[in-house]
Amino acid sequence: MWAADDSTAEVSPFRVNQKAPAEARFERTLFWRKFFIYGFFFLAAASVLMQLNQFVQESNKPAPKAVTSATVNSSTGKAVASAALKAWMSAEPSPVPGGVLLSWDGFDSIAAGVTQSSSDPGANAGELHHFSIAVPGRDATLYYDATVLVSVDSKLGAIAVGAPALLPVAPAAQTGWSSAIWAGFKTTTTSGPVKDAVSAWAKAFTASPADLRLAVGDPNDAHAYMPLAGAQIADVQVTNTAGKVLNDGIETKTLLVRATVNITWAEGTSSPMTYDLLVESANTAAPRVTAWGGAGTGPSLKAYQNAVSGRDVGTAAPTPTPTPTEAAR
Repeated sequence: MWAADDSTAEVSPFRVNQKAPAEARFERTLFWRKFFIYGFFFLAAASVLMQLNQFVQESNKPAPKAVTSATVNSSTGKAVASAALKAWMSAEPSPVPGGVLLSWDGFDSIAAGVTQSSSDPGANAGELHHFSIAVPGRDATLYYDATVLVSVDSKLGAIAVGAPALLPVAPAAQTGWSSAIWAGFKTTTTSGPVKDAVSAWAKAFTASPADLRLAVGDPNDAHAYMPLAGAQIADVQVTNTAGKVLNDGIETKTLLVRATVNITWAEGTSSPMTYDLLVESANTAAPRVTAWGGAGTGPSLKAYQNAVSGRDVGTAAPTPTPTPTEAAR
């Protein structure tokens, strides 16, 4: 039999012209769509593999060593530098008459030089230690940054190099400082009841634990308060009072107070101390000091934060230590 003539086959009405502009655009769009979809999945898979590889590498790393005060503050040459500076200061005559060593302030590491040859071994590794020194001057105390160079080696140890050096510190400016006491607080008038509350707290602070707890007004019977042992109140002065700044003014119910408390420690002598106090119910006739701390701690003070729990602080006021004059009587 003869094969059927293809020319007589019916042409599909859905057949398209591949060269038509619209069809060409469609094919190009389809190509790029597939390209971006496949590319996205490829990049996603590659990213996952990279993350897994990084995770494996991180998990294989040894755990970092714990940082302690010794690792931060200690060094091979610290003791040598300190001894060298003290010996230099105590020489006769002293290079810094009346000078006082205030603190060790850290050190800068100096890398060892690269050995070029047997005749040029390179410089030693070193540590440049910094100290603060105060020296009484004619009109004011002078401050210096004293530096001591120490050569260090893991096998040879540490040795001071040369003599210390003094770098004068410029005095502080006398003007230009802000008059604001606490950030976010605005100064306000100190009322009579607030002054009375501060005086009552100061008196109780140098009395007994029971007196101090009563002055604070802590309702928790598990809390106790420690007074300042061995001291007597001379006087207290309120120097600043401020309330937290609000959208419509300042807070008046709770205030911060800065007070200078003069404490008598020995016969005929007194020491001023500055405290920040948290005063609650400040807009009433019966305010109370409910927390205290050093100057600058005001904004962080919380009511009853000075309470002691779980320990017996006793009930009587501590007996002041007698002065040498009193002991001789």
